[in-house]
Amino acid sequence: MTTYSPEFQSNIVKKILSSPDKTVTSIAKEERVSKSAIYKWLNKHKNDTIALDSTSLSDWTAENKLLVLQESFSLKDEELNSYCRKKGIYIHNIDAWRKEFMTAKKDSVSDKQKQEIKSLKNQNKLLSQELMRKEKALAEAAALLILKKKVNQIWGETEED
Repeated sequence: MTTYSPEFQSNIVKKILSSPDKTVTSIAKEERVSKSAIYKWLNKHKNDTIALDSTSLSDWTAENKLLVLQESFSLKDEELNSYCRKKGIYIHNIDAWRKEFMTAKKDSVSDKQKQEIKSLKNQNKLLSQELMRKEKALAEAAALLILKKKVNQIWGETEED
């Protein structure tokens, strides 16, 4: 079993990531290294990158996911693989995001928005109750005024007024 220096491994990984037109197979033949070794180095590089990168796939925003979907839409096979390597994602991530966008509910609301909606509904309910109370009081006052006028018409004006 041949052992390769970390610098050599790093150079091979950089070569693969920076050469979208070359495949792992072609680089393995060119450098006389087994494909399985290169794939191990790529996985190690990916894991190291993920460990250093504070944002995981679950932290990707909808805008970033949509941008990736747009950029990768017309790519095929090796071009798509190269694009995924550059972005640090897998093809199955792109497929999952595509399904997510296709099946996303139009009325999906975040927890913060749900709380705001609930708060506004409660406020609306309180304001409606207050408005109803004031309308009843106004109707009662109007009824009393009408009754007073009728009483005054029937009995005449009193001297107290």
